[in-house]
Amino acid sequence: MKYDANSGCFQVTDLGRIASYHNVAHRTISMYNNSLKPTMGYEELCQLFSLSEELKHVTVKEDEKVQLEELFNHVHIPIKESLEEPTAKVNVLLQAYISQTKLVGLSMTSDMVFITQVCFLPLRSYWKWYYISFFTLILSYL
Repeated sequence: MKYDANSGCFQVTDLGRIASYHNVAHRTISMYNNSLKPTMGYEELCQLFSLSEELKHVTVKEDEKVQLEELFNHVHIPIKESLEEPTAKVNVLLQAYISQTKLVGLSMTSDMVFITQVCFLPLRSYWKWYYISFFTLILSYL
C-alpha cells in the first residue's frame, strides 16, 4: 500500500493485490517481481522458490543431514547451495516430492508436508501472474 501524505489516502498497489489474492507474503511477491525473468530455467526457478518468505523457518537439523545428502546426490535439477543452508533443504525436498521419493524420519517428512502445503500459494501466483513456465503449472497442481 502507498500512503499519500497530502490527501491522507491509501492506495493499493498491484503487488499488494496479488499477494493478498494468493495469500502470499508481500516480500515474496516483491522478490518474484524483481527476480523472475521469462528465460529462467528450472534451476533458477527452484532456487527462487526456496527463497520465499513463507519458507524462512525451515532449518537443517543434525539428524537429517545423512538423508539430505543422499537426496541431494539424486536430485534431477542441480542445486548450487551447500547442504547446510535451509534453501538447499527446501529445494531438495521439493524435488523429492515431485519425484515421489519416500522419506525416512518424522522430521524430514513433516518438513516436506509443510513445504508442499506452502508451495501451492506462491507457485500459483507464479503461474497466474507471469505465465512464464509450464514447470510452475505442473508443480502447482501436484
